[in-house]
Amino acid sequence: MSHVHAATLVAALLVSVQSTSVDSRASEKPQDVVAEFYAAYLPNRQGGLPSGAELQRIAPFLSTRLHRLIVAAIEYRDVWIKKHPDKPGVGGAPPIIYKPPFVDGDYFSSNVEGAKSFKVSRTAAGPKGTWTVYVRFWYDPDLDGWEDRVVVSTERGHYKIDDVLYSDGGPFNPPGRLSEGLRRRNDK
Repeated sequence: MSHVHAATLVAALLVSVQSTSVDSRASEKPQDVVAEFYAAYLPNRQGGLPSGAELQRIAPFLSTRLHRLIVAAIEYRDVWIKKHPDKPGVGGAPPIIYKPPFVDGDYFSSNVEGAKSFKVSRTAAGPKGTWTVYVRFWYDPDLDGWEDRVVVSTERGHYKIDDVLYSDGGPFNPPGRLSEGLRRRNDK
């Protein structure tokens, strides 16, 4: 076997092991996939709905259904931006700047500012082979924080995040579901 062929084989095996390692670790318990997701997501959170490399990075933790909803929302956002370009100011007036959907806030917790730390508190069996994982979040360690629920389902033998159920955090953070928010459209 040539050195080039051997190096290529080793590289392919490493990629294979790395790509399955997230799924293998995440398949232990429903709360494990949630803890691993937030440990990977929170330090790198950029605000708005994850897309591009950020979405690729978290995709192994997400169910196919949730991933598709995120991709559809991103596609909608991109079309919306093309339909509503910013307009320069006329006659000394300020420019008109439109705010596209899905560009601000945190979509994986009920606090629009996001969380800086978390702790999985408990897990409960749900309907149809799902689990609800209760997660305590903190934005500021000196404040009480809040608790959201993460719905986990099984997909091809691995636990995957399928939804986030937001707690009632006030007028800017109403209760609801991540999946419902991803389906909202405003064509004005």
